[in-house]
Amino acid sequence: MRGNANHPTPPQNNDSLVLATIVMKQFASDKPSKELQKRNYDEMFAPYYPPASFSNTNSVKAAKTKAVENFKKPSPDDIVLEAQSKALDNVTENVSKLKVQEEKQAKQQSQPKLATKPTKPTDPIDIQNYLSKGKPHCSFVVIGHVDSGKSTLMGRVLYDLGVVDISHLRKLKRESEIVGKSSFHLAWIMDQTPEERERGVTVSVCTNDFETPSTRFTIVDAPGHRDFVPNAIAGISEADAAVLSIDCGTDAFESGFNLDGQTKEHTLLARSLGVGHIIVAMNKMDTVDWYQERFEQIRRELSSFFETIGYRPEQISWIPCSGLTGANVVKRTTHEMQNWYQGRSLVEELEYKAEQIEKSYQEDIINAPFLFSITEVISVNKNEEVVVSGKVESGSIQPGETLNIFPSEQSVVVNRITIDNNERKVPVATKGDFAVLRLRNAFAEIIEAGDLAASVGVEIPVRNTLKVQALTFQMSRPLLPGTPFMFFKGVNEQPARVSKLNSIIDKQDPSKIIKKKVKHLGSNQAAIFEIELVEKERWIPFLTSTQNRRMSRIVMRKEGRTIAAGTIIE
Repeated sequence: MRGNANHPTPPQNNDSLVLATIVMKQFASDKPSKELQKRNYDEMFAPYYPPASFSNTNSVKAAKTKAVENFKKPSPDDIVLEAQSKALDNVTENVSKLKVQEEKQAKQQSQPKLATKPTKPTDPIDIQNYLSKGKPHCSFVVIGHVDSGKSTLMGRVLYDLGVVDISHLRKLKRESEIVGKSSFHLAWIMDQTPEERERGVTVSVCTNDFETPSTRFTIVDAPGHRDFVPNAIAGISEADAAVLSIDCGTDAFESGFNLDGQTKEHTLLARSLGVGHIIVAMNKMDTVDWYQERFEQIRRELSSFFETIGYRPEQISWIPCSGLTGANVVKRTTHEMQNWYQGRSLVEELEYKAEQIEKSYQEDIINAPFLFSITEVISVNKNEEVVVSGKVESGSIQPGETLNIFPSEQSVVVNRITIDNNERKVPVATKGDFAVLRLRNAFAEIIEAGDLAASVGVEIPVRNTLKVQALTFQMSRPLLPGTPFMFFKGVNEQPARVSKLNSIIDKQDPSKIIKKKVKHLGSNQAAIFEIELVEKERWIPFLTSTQNRRMSRIVMRKEGRTIAAGTIIE
């Protein structure tokens, strides 16, 4: 097909014109026949291959050379890609040359910061006047060997005081009868999870708030089974006092008091964690017909043990009672079989201790800085707001005041305070209160159970190496540098190891050093040594014994047994 001369010629580059000229000249010199000029329709759109003589001309060779040179040059796509690559390299080079100070400033802008100036309460109140009008508060932990009746005893307290209504108790009674545990209905008031009800033992730390006409209480029901001692440690560390439940049934006390029982270990933990008041609930006295001699026998054995671990007689109370029948739990019982006992009931003794504890806290509440142990991060409702629960360890706090949280070192503002299981809003929380704080301006994702909140200006060290003064207990093997163990402080639980043994000291006078060069520690030795937390990703906030003795206390456990306890000194 030949083109029409009247049609416009499409634009062509110089190389195309040269090639076309060569082709036309070659056709003219070869003088092709009309048959060659007339191509079949099927061949009209097929590629054309010129004869061999065509490729030997100088012009064709020049065209080939020109084409080769052109293809040696980068294509337009290559030019664009190379320009993009150079631009990216320039950006990387420029970023790498940023000054270190600029990087630090950029990082600091996205990190939480400690407040340096306190803020005033939104509606300030007079703390001393507030305390004089309110009821004293006491938190107590219920400890003792598994099956000593702890949950039943506390279920009886809550029911007899009207905290639990009769319809709920009847429901628990029916449910317990279905599974063949009809006597467990009172225990189920405290043991609320399916696992606890199925096994018949408390697993988690459960808290309940209740009031009498004169006093507010928080019950901390700790697990009695030795598999859950770590949970018991967390509960004991939060309590102002302890109720030690003893099963006075035949051979039952002896079973819980031997080496495998938890009576000794729980009491030892209470002493080690700073619980200064023990109320011994001589439970299940109805099973031995309120036999006075049984009461006195158990009392003698326990008194000797209490003295050994450092409790004074005035720190111990003894209450014969029965959680199942309710005798001498809330009200005194006048049954003729127990006329040999004329003392207070269990709840009356708790009220008496609460008044003593409240008086001892007065000065600390008014003058000491605020310290708060976070035991649970409850929820995050919206941006920069978090709700936490815990215990006020020192001082007081009001809405509107600013706190610093450690180890995240961030400042937050208290927006709202509630107590009594988050049901009652209050204008202030004071030492001893279990409170729920709603905080704003918080980096919620880096707040965890075990953190500490404090008034602005209080410095709380955060690190993973500690020097402790501790007393070792009965151990199967001595403590050596490098010995691994589990470290407990409040609700904090972390693997750790002994890093250095410093000295053995006198039990009665810790300032007196008995031996300086120490290679190992045996059972029942007082010593100063250093420990290192193995998990370096999250260090713990801590106070030394000179700053706050109660909050400096630690416990060490290995292979399911408590091997030492003491305080942080550095």
